[in-house]
Amino acid sequence: MIGINEGSKAGPNGISFCVRHFFYFFGLKRQAALLLLVPLVVLLNGCSPKNAGAATKNNVREPVPVLVAEAVQKDFDLYLSAFGHVSSYNRVAVKPRVSGHIISVHFQEGQDLEQGELLFKIDPRKTEASLAQAQAALARDEARLSNATNNFARARALFEQSLISQEQMDSVTTELRTAEATVALDQASIQDILLNLEFSSVTAPISGRAGSIQVNVGNLVSTGSDTLVTINEIDPISVEFSVAERFMPQIRAILDTPDAVVDVFDNSTERKLASGKLDFMQNYVDRSTGMIGLSARFENASHRLWPGQFVRVVMRLERIADAVQVPAVAVQRGQNYPFVFVVGADQTVEMREVKVGEQRELDAVIEEGLAAGEVVVTDGVLRLTPGAPVIIHASLDDAVESALVQGGAAKGKANGEKANR
Repeated sequence: MIGINEGSKAGPNGISFCVRHFFYFFGLKRQAALLLLVPLVVLLNGCSPKNAGAATKNNVREPVPVLVAEAVQKDFDLYLSAFGHVSSYNRVAVKPRVSGHIISVHFQEGQDLEQGELLFKIDPRKTEASLAQAQAALARDEARLSNATNNFARARALFEQSLISQEQMDSVTTELRTAEATVALDQASIQDILLNLEFSSVTAPISGRAGSIQVNVGNLVSTGSDTLVTINEIDPISVEFSVAERFMPQIRAILDTPDAVVDVFDNSTERKLASGKLDFMQNYVDRSTGMIGLSARFENASHRLWPGQFVRVVMRLERIADAVQVPAVAVQRGQNYPFVFVVGADQTVEMREVKVGEQRELDAVIEEGLAAGEVVVTDGVLRLTPGAPVIIHASLDDAVESALVQGGAAKGKANGEKANR
């Protein structure tokens, strides 16, 4: 409780001095002080029976200082805000497809890589030796096939002249087919070895940013068991987040439309990082949380989004055309219904029941009970009753000074009456 000494200066300056030093003493910021100052002056001014009598002398009520706003009619955008994390569309752990020693590394950790770019070289000499053996075997078997083809041609001519038996003709035919199959097998073996020789050069399977290198030159790696490096695709990139299932109808309505725009903000600085488009909704609702997963796609050439980053997601769910709107602080909650104080042409207020629609942090849609252009009270409602006169101020500072003036005048009048007695 704030005590004002009888010897202090009467009038608004004395009250203002004491009150302001009270807030400064407790370390409150100026804005917090202003928000508390008006109701404080009201309590100092209105709790005394003498002051109450002065305020209603000759049945004339003192006007209440208030701030107001005009109800406007315009499109209302309903936004959804959630927290999410950045995720790569593609993340690949690069593993060797042949065994051998690493003989060279051709990139740096953290380097941006293009698909097909050479990363590692595995010693190819054993594979090259196997290739030479397979090629020699192919040459030998091709010679056998040539001989078998010639034998088959001669046997066929003799068989047509009935100079050899069917059994002899079948035997020559079998030798030809066997030689052909052997050559085909040799050719397949060479293709396999050539593929292993190609795998000796490990290339980037996707474009993206390289992580830390897990092996060095000289390390022996085996097929499929060792991760050489992990590559994350950075551009494009996705942001994954979850929302309550009650938003599903609105999300499904905009999912495949140009209106499915998603903005992401840095969680610590509130700086906008990028704008993208919602492109995926999970095919089930998590029963344990009542949430549904969503994903948005972002072009990320500047790399402002990074895999694993925690971000705030803002998405416009719906646009309500030509909605009557007022500041959300103007809406008061009664026992039975919400209401607003409407300022009439005679500078008195009317308490009016309203039906409130969608809301966001600063604005509220009024579906029934208020028309565009009407003026509602946004600050100073604590002293208002139906029919109360008001004095409209342009700012909170003006309203505070007016309350201080009234409080100081009442204090001075009370001191004067006490002196006369």
